Amino acid sequence: MKGKVALHNLGCKVNAYETEAMQQMLEAAGYEIVPFEPGADIYVINTCTVTNIADRKSRQMLHKAKKMNPDAIVVAAGCYVQADTKKAEADASIDIIIGNNKKQELISILENYRSGQQKTTECVDINHTKEYEKLEIDRTEEHTRAYLKVQDGCNQFCTYCMIPYARGRIRSKKTEDVVGEVKRLAASGCQEVVLTGIHLSSYGKERPEEQENLLTLIQAVHEVDGIERIRLGSLEPGIITKEFAKAISSLPKVCPHFHLSLQSGCTATLKRMNRRYTAQEYREKCEILRKYYPAPALTTDVITGFPGETEEEFEESRSFVDSIHFYEHLDPGMLGGVLALDMGGYQLCNELALDPAIGRYSGIIIGATLGCTITFTIPVGMGMLGSREKPLFAQGILAGLSALPAGILVGGLFCGIPVVPLIVQSIPVLLLAVLLILGLSHFPERMIRGFSIFATVIRAAGTIGITLGAFSYMTGVSLLPRMTSLDEALKTVSSIGIVLLGSLPFAEILQRALKQPLQWLGDKMGLDEASTAGFLVGIVNALPVVSDMKHMSEKGIILNAAFLVCTTAAVSAHLGFVLGVDAPATGALLAAKFAGGIASLFLAFLFVRRMEA
Repeated sequence: MKGKVALHNLGCKVNAYETEAMQQMLEAAGYEIVPFEPGADIYVINTCTVTNIADRKSRQMLHKAKKMNPDAIVVAAGCYVQADTKKAEADASIDIIIGNNKKQELISILENYRSGQQKTTECVDINHTKEYEKLEIDRTEEHTRAYLKVQDGCNQFCTYCMIPYARGRIRSKKTEDVVGEVKRLAASGCQEVVLTGIHLSSYGKERPEEQENLLTLIQAVHEVDGIERIRLGSLEPGIITKEFAKAISSLPKVCPHFHLSLQSGCTATLKRMNRRYTAQEYREKCEILRKYYPAPALTTDVITGFPGETEEEFEESRSFVDSIHFYEHLDPGMLGGVLALDMGGYQLCNELALDPAIGRYSGIIIGATLGCTITFTIPVGMGMLGSREKPLFAQGILAGLSALPAGILVGGLFCGIPVVPLIVQSIPVLLLAVLLILGLSHFPERMIRGFSIFATVIRAAGTIGITLGAFSYMTGVSLLPRMTSLDEALKTVSSIGIVLLGSLPFAEILQRALKQPLQWLGDKMGLDEASTAGFLVGIVNALPVVSDMKHMSEKGIILNAAFLVCTTAAVSAHLGFVLGVDAPATGALLAAKFAGGIASLFLAFLFVRRMEA
């Protein structure tokens, strides 16, 4: 290995694509990619400059990198250093400066620096560059969805924006190169591409003689086998014509989500912004999309407090936004969370989600708590327990479900979802939890029978899935095109198995090491040894806890059942699964698990005290 490299991305999806491309370049050149933590030999920060806050974050991350390892090589790439190269050159934390359109030369720049050990600046005159930077990826860390940069630069010169000065004029990737990249991504298992760019609507406009535009690009990508969904990045209203809308509405792979930049609903403000359209023209574009799509998801972004904006103009803009009726519906990705994350929930959430963040939140946080409770803990528990334990188990599950909001909301915040959207999107989950609570309270026997049948269906579906996967692996014939490959499934299962293998002895060691504290806790809570041990075992696996409930007191059964709702498999199967599919979400998973677990114990304890009284 040539050294350990840690990368950090700031800013937009274009930057994210470029960071991923740089990472794959480094891997191909023999470098080891490591987390952005102390210990790396090289730190690469892809910076952003769209706001003063972005500038500050860029500087902070550069200084943090140098602080983590003063001897490391710190590489500052992207918009921040492109826009103010002199300031970057004066920053002692930066060793190498790489502007836009030079990231493709990262490997050679690194090698040259290592030979001379002198501060290096590699920046072109971005305002006079016509060449499109050839960066590519052949796989994606998200497995099924890939963000694909197809365009760079902007000619709009909106009065509030400095992007044209950081990214230069419009340049586009050739359609044949995009299609080739998409084919390689599809071959690696990618099923969805998101076409992005600095000004995506300008795709191909710099070379009109080639008759390439955004529509022809979408049509070409649509023909790639293996790609099931195409999403579009932010669009300018001007690109929406009857011809464009009619054409893409005939392409079933194109998702009907359109982010049309508005910035203001007041025409006077739009003029000062140099936005080149009126509020009425924007409304007409929305009406065109609704003509060709029955229910398109329309989203936007708005600037308030623009210099010169009066109270009257603000109210005009606010009223206009209200009148457009932008997308406010619940993300369908939340529905997949009713399945355990490692029993298809994660994949289903990401398949259904309009917003990748919601797919991630539902697939991991909801799937690891409510989903696991519905598809595993309740059915298994009701199938294993005796007549004495079942009612007590149901009461514990009730307490755990009542505490569920604490866990999932904490996990959602750790996923980076703002509070209000998080609460709104979680409403279906919370309502389902309420229905389960009511069902277990009033119709326990019917719920037990229902969950037993559901568990049988889940096991049958799993068996069929494994059989189909094995058949596809041996014959090369895919009976279900969207089904995860056996190789990918085995990779995930291996991650789970490795963590589980280590977690079982870990739980035993913890029990022995904490024997006296557990006895003290048991005495304080009025619990037997089996009950207190169950809390430790439960974070590894629910099965031994349920199996041992026949030895627990009534109070112990209730408390352990409540604790299992959120915490089961926290340090074993669920942790292993997340490490395999989305390692950065590990913190969110554990935060949700233990926040919900603590809340469930508190509520269950209050329930038991009331019952005893």
